[in-house]
Amino acid sequence: MVRRCRFSPILGLSHASRLTCLGLTILAASAVSGCGSRSAFDQSELRISTGGLGNSAVSRGGASASATTQLADSGGVSATGGIGSSGGTTTAATGTDAGPPIWRNSRTPFCTTQRQDPQSGVAANLYSDSRGVFLQVLEQQDDIYFNDGGGWVSIFGEALEATGIRRLTGFQDGALVQSGAKPCGIQFIRDSVETCSAAQEAWFVYVVGSTSAYATSNDRILHCDGVTWTQFGDPLASGNSNTVGTRALWAAHDVVLVVASGGLVYVYPNADPSLPTRQLGLPSSNYAAAWGFGANDLWVGNSNGQLLHNNGNGWATAWSGTGNCSAIQQLWGANGAVYFITGDTFGVWRSGVATLIAQHPCDGKTQFLSLWGNSDSEVFVAYSDASRANDTCGNVVVMWFDGKTLSLL
Repeated sequence: MVRRCRFSPILGLSHASRLTCLGLTILAASAVSGCGSRSAFDQSELRISTGGLGNSAVSRGGASASATTQLADSGGVSATGGIGSSGGTTTAATGTDAGPPIWRNSRTPFCTTQRQDPQSGVAANLYSDSRGVFLQVLEQQDDIYFNDGGGWVSIFGEALEATGIRRLTGFQDGALVQSGAKPCGIQFIRDSVETCSAAQEAWFVYVVGSTSAYATSNDRILHCDGVTWTQFGDPLASGNSNTVGTRALWAAHDVVLVVASGGLVYVYPNADPSLPTRQLGLPSSNYAAAWGFGANDLWVGNSNGQLLHNNGNGWATAWSGTGNCSAIQQLWGANGAVYFITGDTFGVWRSGVATLIAQHPCDGKTQFLSLWGNSDSEVFVAYSDASRANDTCGNVVVMWFDGKTLSLL
């Protein structure tokens, strides 16, 4: 694995700013880093070695009979509300073939020999596009796996030298984008090369097109125009003495939606950085999830477990969860259907009805971690199960939903 740095100034400070990235300190006079898919990397197919990092990186496992579950009439996956007929999870048996393909031509569910410590916890992030599914597993290492429909291979790995909560996204058929790590807040990954795109603390990145992306950084929004990252408008104001902590955003060419702690939600009409509009009348809660289909079709989720929709005529609650695990963590949508995950629930809101696809007990042992998809019939979800930490395949489980059936991947 090779690491290279491209630097941008710490935005919002002086024109010439001292920055630190991957252990190096450089005085940059201006923003010089490419931030678009083309500027740092070309748009050709991501080259992935089918051998990955060797046979020890990814093991092959077979799926048991309960690896696939059909949506019940009640809108859940099983009568007990769990994943699988017993309400638990199924451990893949290594070294056996799963028989018929479980996704495209992939026959074996995700299985890694890397052990996760159940005491330290594990994080995972999903991203997908036409090439396939990318899975980032974070514990003592930052490992990225890829499945193009032919099986899982390891494509990137490094020790977690930097601190911070990392997230994964990407440019369609282009560079992967990792955000959240310190001291380099936004990193591009291509051909196992990690490039520092912006030496600023960044929490969340959303890619709009091949030359446009947005990121959140404390009380500021950043924008990539395909060449550089620059500050998008003024720092956000909370209306009181509290500092705004941005959590997530969704953007299109004509609107930007930002959610933050302290019950704050902002909309930029026409994607105009001079027009941030604080949304009023929303429940008081911390907001950490955002999605949309257009300026008059916006969605947010909060820590109270409320999924809220704005159809251009104001905000209304579309669904509410209950219990200690009901905080909505992530949204993703396609064709008007909005998928959501909480700590214990994977669900979808479609045509005015919320359907709970899968649930597990809110016991602190099993937790949904990440959600992404390619279409309404190809949605991916990852969860962790602490009881599997010593199993052959580790405790991160990936599943995919085709609109009717939830299956291991």
